Amino acid sequence: MSTVGSSPVGTRSIHIRCWASPRQTLSGIGLCLLALTPGACGGDEDWPRYSVAPSLSQEQHGRFPDSSGVRLKNLYSIGSLDGAETNTFAFISDASLGPDGTVFVADIQAKRVAVYDSSGQFKRWFGRAGSGPGEFISPRRIAVFDTVVAIFDSNLLRVSVFDTSGSFRYSFALNHPYIEDFSHGRGNEFVFTAASRRDRVDRISQYGQLLRRYEIRSPIDSILSGPYAPSPGSICVQEDDNVLIYANSWIHEIAAFDDSGSPIWAKRWNSEALAPRPSNLPGVQPVVQRSVTLGIACFPEGIALAYLDRTTGHLTYEFFNGHGEPLARYVFSRPGTADYPGALGAVRRSRMVTFRTRPFPQVFVYELALGTR
Repeated sequence: MSTVGSSPVGTRSIHIRCWASPRQTLSGIGLCLLALTPGACGGDEDWPRYSVAPSLSQEQHGRFPDSSGVRLKNLYSIGSLDGAETNTFAFISDASLGPDGTVFVADIQAKRVAVYDSSGQFKRWFGRAGSGPGEFISPRRIAVFDTVVAIFDSNLLRVSVFDTSGSFRYSFALNHPYIEDFSHGRGNEFVFTAASRRDRVDRISQYGQLLRRYEIRSPIDSILSGPYAPSPGSICVQEDDNVLIYANSWIHEIAAFDDSGSPIWAKRWNSEALAPRPSNLPGVQPVVQRSVTLGIACFPEGIALAYLDRTTGHLTYEFFNGHGEPLARYVFSRPGTADYPGALGAVRRSRMVTFRTRPFPQVFVYELALGTR
């Protein structure tokens, strides 16, 4: 048992053997390493090497459902190649939704957050370039609560909290250089993943107090350090049950962990897209991920997952119920076209927001309905 301030912090080990890549762009994603061992080319018999919970992981059989289980209706898009400043972005790093459908967009190059109403009309910007209170250098992730918006700055290594009108309230430090995923947890908690020699998932309070840490151990810890540490997996939290959902981008697998860090279930599917492949630098990187996760979102009715096959350029969106049973799959095969949604930002109250950076930065808002076409 260790402490942060006067509050106890529980620590539990999760034996996780897989890593997801960042969703900072839709191509040119950084590569990850695996242990320098023979046979690490990702055949079906190698799945325990990459599974997050090999003792629980169950292979799923049968055809993955098509899009009939979930209906997606594109409501509107935001962003253009040129035009008014209020409708253009420099480089989108994240997007999220407020409880009333308000859209929040983090622009990492413009160093600010743009806010749009539920119909896509511009409302305001907040934040500006700098290192002072309410300022950003690299606003990378957004976590939206009912009354506040939190922005993680990957350069300043801090979280800045604003009210929904854009007024700065306070900030706190996250002193870890390799934070990948950052999202809201149950109530007013935050959850983030961080990579290091002892990789981890942390739950923190709305004021930055560490509540619980799950240590993630990888077989490659002994050969990786510094900036070459792998990025941890994509996560979201099912708030009603306080369950952590982890998306594995080495193999097609999702898993659930309880509040103590113990795995509840893990389910996997045979997949050509979500599988390791030999790298072009076998002496340095024996295998790399063929696909990368581009976001995961938990919502009351289930889970949404997006991943990109870097070999084919196909972008897949999959939807599951809260127990990991598949509901629908959408495959987008034409990068840069109007129906190519890009990375998954958030799902909230029957709406989904996505974003992409090519051919120019755009945000898309969808209506999401389960069980109908």
